[in-house]
Amino acid sequence: MRLELQEVERQQLHVKDAKKQLEKSEDERFRQEMLAKFAEDDRIEQMNAQKRRMKQLEHKRAVEALIDDRRARFEAEKVGSKEQYSIFYNFKITFSRTSRFLIQVSRYRPISL
Repeated sequence: MRLELQEVERQQLHVKDAKKQLEKSEDERFRQEMLAKFAEDDRIEQMNAQKRRMKQLEHKRAVEALIDDRRARFEAEKVGSKEQYSIFYNFKITFSRTSRFLIQVSRYRPISL
């Protein structure tokens, strides 16, 4: 039993690490796509050096803001699903306790004379 729990924990950690790595790679891909899009939109190559650096910094800030917004939405969805699970779990516990109580009460019914 203990070994099984340890194995399950190792698997969960592995899945969690894989999710983090996937999220990190998706963020990097998104960052590169957005930087390329902004660069194309502004035709950065045609600007002088200082103006180009300023535009690149502007683009970087815009992309970081988009990524932060995206992360916030994912976090909100995650919190929402945790709240839904919490509500379901609390309902399940309440239902279980009520069921057990009713079963106990039905076992100890007074005998009618």
